[in-house]
Amino acid sequence: ANALIGLQTGAVEDEYAIKYWDGIERELPIWNQDHTLGSAMRNSVVWYYQAMARDIGEEPMENWIGKMAYGNEDISGGIDQFWLSSSLKISPLEQAVFMEDLYKENLPFDKDVMKTVKRIMIQQEGDSYILYGKTGQGSGIGWYVGFIKTGNRAYSFAVNIEGTSTEAKSIA
Repeated sequence: ANALIGLQTGAVEDEYAIKYWDGIERELPIWNQDHTLGSAMRNSVVWYYQAMARDIGEEPMENWIGKMAYGNEDISGGIDQFWLSSSLKISPLEQAVFMEDLYKENLPFDKDVMKTVKRIMIQQEGDSYILYGKTGQGSGIGWYVGFIKTGNRAYSFAVNIEGTSTEAKSIA
């Protein structure tokens, strides 16, 4: 959702838009460098999305989250925190429907914006399929959402995992 809104509002120009690392060491070494929107998507670079959310601004963010009817639409947890263990809540079923709407380009964004986000979500391509996905986490819950296109069919999914890596269990 943040990538769609960032592109639509012009907070980022395209998937090559660079945000420069602030020098703060973070838990994942891959996060400790400059990133583009594309590399931030592939590596779930939280600081990039936080900076982009601040660039979008609270009012535009709230408007777009509402237009999408994304989860409970609550961004009161702060412009750069609401989706991270905070106020925004969304169910796995809502995530899967959101992914289906993105695949079908039925969201309230320009077509080129949706096509860009879909392109940077590509995780794997085989001879007969393309896997699109995005990871995320918060409050001890991990997400993997996306869709897989095979032939002329597509299937959206949302996997929600809770617990530590040694006790993780799927809840969707």
